[in-house]
Amino acid sequence: MAVTTTPVDDGAMDGLDEELRGELFRPGDPNYDERRTIWNGMIDRRPALIVRATGVSDVIATVDFAREQNVLLAVRGGGHNIAGNAVCDGGVMLDLSAMRSVRVDPAERTARVEPGATLGDFDHEAQAFGLATPTGINSPTGVAGLTLGGGFGWLTRRYGMTVDNLRSVDIVTADGELRHASEAENSDLFWGIRGGGGNFGVVTSFEFDLHEVGPEILSGPIVYAGDDAREVIRHVRDFNEDAPVEYAADLPSPLSEIVFGQLGGEMARVPSDAMAYPHRDAAYAMNVYTRWEDPAMDDECIAWSRTFFDAMAPYATGGVYVNFISENEGEETLAYGRNGDRLAEVKATYDPENLFRLSQNVEPAR
Repeated sequence: MAVTTTPVDDGAMDGLDEELRGELFRPGDPNYDERRTIWNGMIDRRPALIVRATGVSDVIATVDFAREQNVLLAVRGGGHNIAGNAVCDGGVMLDLSAMRSVRVDPAERTARVEPGATLGDFDHEAQAFGLATPTGINSPTGVAGLTLGGGFGWLTRRYGMTVDNLRSVDIVTADGELRHASEAENSDLFWGIRGGGGNFGVVTSFEFDLHEVGPEILSGPIVYAGDDAREVIRHVRDFNEDAPVEYAADLPSPLSEIVFGQLGGEMARVPSDAMAYPHRDAAYAMNVYTRWEDPAMDDECIAWSRTFFDAMAPYATGGVYVNFISENEGEETLAYGRNGDRLAEVKATYDPENLFRLSQNVEPAR
């Protein structure tokens, strides 16, 4: 579907500013450049305005503004977005980073988390009661983006994915309405947001189930029995003969990493169509964190990443994790698999004009 956008009207911006309890930034304003910056330093986009929301009313006002003015809308949660969808050129950037409260109910073992909170914020509050839920592996990662894409990390094999532990959400949809979604209420929307990315609205509150974990945990190396040495070494030898492991010895910068996350366990026991996240049979997730600080290294590091990605393709399932989607055409289809048609139907119900088109785009069914 072809989508057009129009320049942002100055008078309309003034009207929005008057509605907000939070802050509005325009090019040239103090702190504008700071507010448009996200974790991926290669993303250098300039929104026509940035709204730093402080509550649900600001979110509703911004969504209404973007829809009525027919301008591009980008939504920033924790700002850890890799592909850069959290910021746009010439449109509206809705910055949720000021909305970062976490409220834990230790008796019910639940937590309510705002969309600007990071994993570090979440864990800090939950661990005060020896509680946790499966999230990611890096404390600066935003809870919102990680959850909407599926979410996996240290506790996934034991307790499932982040979306498996999501009880409900409050979400502002494209019509500016605040809705509650759970298994019992707006269940189709709840199905879609659990792995469908930010395609359906702006989540203003997440409700999670918590589990007894920590605050002290035991960890250590995996040690095999001596009697198994031949089998273990033979397995490593056979794997290394075929896999392009030479890339691990040829990282393009000291900051770069190749990360393998072991999946399976509890997450694999959930049917692939139980919610939007479909990749329940994946044994591992691989991510290539190619990071560097010198702009002169751009071409070298990007080329290394793409070459390594192509070399690993024969070992992959063919699926793509929503939160790792890049600018490559067709990755949305690989991310959603057989759940794509149902996602398009949910999209047509809650966002028929594709307002949230920067969020791992699902086209509305027509």
